[in-house]
Amino acid sequence: MHKFLVFLFLMGATGYGIAAPEVPYVSPTKGSVNTVHDSTTAAALSTLDNDAPVISSIHPSIGLSTGGIEVNIHGSNFMTTGTTRVLFGETAATNVNVIDSGYGFLYLTCIVPAHAPGTVDVTVINPDDGTGTLEAAFTYLETNPPAVMFVTPTGGPVNGGVEVSVYGGSFVTTGETRVLFGETDATNVIVSEHENNLFSASCTLPEHVPGTVDVTVINPDGGSGTLGGAFTYFDTPQNEGETHPADLDKDWFLKMEEATAYLTGWQLGVNPMAYAIRAAYLWQKAGFYKSNADEAPPQCWVVLPQ
Repeated sequence: MHKFLVFLFLMGATGYGIAAPEVPYVSPTKGSVNTVHDSTTAAALSTLDNDAPVISSIHPSIGLSTGGIEVNIHGSNFMTTGTTRVLFGETAATNVNVIDSGYGFLYLTCIVPAHAPGTVDVTVINPDDGTGTLEAAFTYLETNPPAVMFVTPTGGPVNGGVEVSVYGGSFVTTGETRVLFGETDATNVIVSEHENNLFSASCTLPEHVPGTVDVTVINPDGGSGTLGGAFTYFDTPQNEGETHPADLDKDWFLKMEEATAYLTGWQLGVNPMAYAIRAAYLWQKAGFYKSNADEAPPQCWVVLPQ
C-alpha cells in the first residue's frame, strides 16, 4: 500500500492527472510573492522584471570637452549580458564594458564622447531598456579653440575634389572635426598630430564658385578658428598647348599625388630633373597653370594668375 501511494504522488508530480503542490516563489528583484507550480516556472520568473539600473557615482566626473578619457560608473542593477549603452547628455559613449569587481558588485567603464562645455546628465540603458540617470553627473571643461596657421595648397579648382591640408594648433584627434571653405564643408577630414604641438587636418576640397574664401576648423566641442582669405578657387582655364607630363588628367592643375608620382619617377631615373622641379613648383604654388609658347619646356608652364 505504501509503495502504491508513492507511485500515485510521482504520477501527479510529473503531469499524469494529479497537480503538484503549489509553492510560493519570492522574486529576488521585486520582493513580490508569486505562486508557481514547478521549478521551471520559478526559474523563468526570476528573469522577469529586472530592476532599472541605478548610478551612484562616476570617476572622474570632470573632463575636457574633447572627450576621449575613460571613466568608471558605479551603481547597481547593471546587466552582464546584451549591449549596455551610456549617454553623456544625449551623446553615446563608446567602448562600454560591464566589469565584475570580484567583490559582489558590477561597474561600467566607457570612453567619454566629445561634448560642448557644461554639465550633463549621465544615463545607463540596460539591454532590456531599463534606464537610470544621474543628473549633473559629468562636467565638460572648455578647451582652447583651434588656431588655423596655414593651408596647403592655397588654391584649387572650382569643382573641388583635390586634397588640401590645413595646419594649426589645438585641433582634436578624437570625435568629428569639420573644415569649412567659406561656408561649405570639406569631406574626408582626418586630423593628425605632429611634433611641437602642430596639428593638420587633411580633407577633400568641396566645390565652390571662383574667388577667395576663409578656411575654418571646428573642433568636436564646437570651438572654432578661422584663417581669413586662406584659399582661392580658380576657374579652369581655357588653354592651348601641351600640359606638363606630370598632369595625368590634363586639367591644367597639378595635384599632390601627380607631383609626388613624377618626383618618384625622377628619383628612379625615369623623369628629367628639370621637369620634376617644375612639377614641384606648380604644385606648391597651388594654382592652375598655362603653357607659355614664348618659353621652352619646362619653363613654359607658369602658374595662373601670374
